[in-house]
Amino acid sequence: SMSEREDTDLTRDAILRGRLQLWQPRRGYRFSVDALLLAHFAHAHRPPGEHRVADLGAGCGVVGLAAAVTRPEARVTLVELQERLAELSQRNATENDLANRVRVVAGDLRRLKRLVPGDRYDSVLSNPPFRPAGAGRLSPDRERALAHTELEVTLPDVVASAARLLRARGVMSVVYPAERLPELLTACAERDLRPIRLQPVHPRPGEPARRILLAARKGGGTPLCLEAPL
Repeated sequence: SMSEREDTDLTRDAILRGRLQLWQPRRGYRFSVDALLLAHFAHAHRPPGEHRVADLGAGCGVVGLAAAVTRPEARVTLVELQERLAELSQRNATENDLANRVRVVAGDLRRLKRLVPGDRYDSVLSNPPFRPAGAGRLSPDRERALAHTELEVTLPDVVASAARLLRARGVMSVVYPAERLPELLTACAERDLRPIRLQPVHPRPGEPARRILLAARKGGGTPLCLEAPL
């Protein structure tokens, strides 16, 4: 368990109007508004009934835990490569009384076939690393760099992992930089994930979108809805 000394390196932040209290690093990787946008986007169009959710690259668990809080019937698997963040995910699940429905898997999503079997999840959520390796300045903080930049896990890795985990007609939902939408659509097409909802996110009216929210269904069968901008 984490010592009190370590707690001084963390902050505890409330989201969802206080329904979720999350420990996260004071420095290092902290979640941004992207994670909250994704949680809301996925929740707005959730299918009815029992629901198995996987959050790939969960960080401190924000997106998957938000799904667990807003859906009492959801069973959630959080997958996180970085050990400290995986430990925080587990702590956050426990302290929010969600541990009975949330499982944390610490490890590389590219090598988890035994731990996280495929073809069983109704939805996969991900806020993947969004900077290509070699583009721009790398954060000197290794934890933050790994979360933000494709040093280890790339976009095709995340999409391939989502496709493997999803049941037929299950849905992957991601938040990603708007300028990388073509790459995201290509990665989806290569894995038979067909876009069903696309929502651009603009910082202000009249400005170009900075992020996009995309939902893609395994095996398709639904026409694309280009949603009103956020």
